[in-house]
Amino acid sequence: MSIASMVLGIIAIVFAFVPCVGWLALVPAIVGLVFGIVELVQKRNAETTKGYGIAGVVLNSVAIVVIVIWTLLFMTLLKESINEGIREFKNELNDQLNDRDFVKPKKYF
Repeated sequence: MSIASMVLGIIAIVFAFVPCVGWLALVPAIVGLVFGIVELVQKRNAETTKGYGIAGVVLNSVAIVVIVIWTLLFMTLLKESINEGIREFKNELNDQLNDRDFVKPKKYF
């Protein structure tokens, strides 16, 4: 399980740095993190090496952090670009409405 954790960590960290598809690496990162933690808990008192398990936990943790940072960054940029587009649309619409000569309706009352 420790080697699976490390392999999933490598895959997750590679895909985590790809901007638009990084969120797809979240599932392998979480699964790899669980595998690594389970392996470390199982080998807690054993005299065997824990290097692959530690590497898997570290890689998957870093991948999750990178995915969260990329996601927050893109959500913020998307929100700002949508708000800017709405502002530009409103300004353009106001300019077009102000440029036209509208006939004012007569008041009958």
